[in-house]
Amino acid sequence: MIVLQMLAADLSKEQTQAFDKLVEAVPKTFRPLIRPSLALQAEILGFQPEVFQRGKTRRPPFEYDPMDFTDPDEEGTTPEAGEIFTDGTSLVVVATERPASRSGKESKYTLRLYHIGKNIDCPQFVALRSFVESFFDIELSKLYYRARRFDDLKKEGLLRPRL
Repeated sequence: MIVLQMLAADLSKEQTQAFDKLVEAVPKTFRPLIRPSLALQAEILGFQPEVFQRGKTRRPPFEYDPMDFTDPDEEGTTPEAGEIFTDGTSLVVVATERPASRSGKESKYTLRLYHIGKNIDCPQFVALRSFVESFFDIELSKLYYRARRFDDLKKEGLLRPRL
């Protein structure tokens, strides 16, 4: 069986700017997957690796506005930075998101940590979680997705099945 664990915490804008340092400092039991893959693609195509890094180069004029895909009734988020790590037995996604607010009000940035593996009590993930919390001086909380349709079903009197 595959298990998904989701955690999140608020970050300041300043904290999100340290994301690259976090990626470089992650314990060597985990190896990054995205950045080495992008560097290899750049090498194959004869580009500098920075070409594929968000915010490092000028974007083409056809770049879409993330707000085009956001429900106008909801405040959305836009991915800011991320990396996927593996310890050889599981995958861990570390990502930051910034508010994509139509109202222009100042919102918190978010760090999300996802663990996908065969064991919910993975000691390597527990150690990585502690490392991330210490690095940013935060406390990650369990994250549960809310779906509007589930809320509608509850209003109609339907309850979650008991396992």
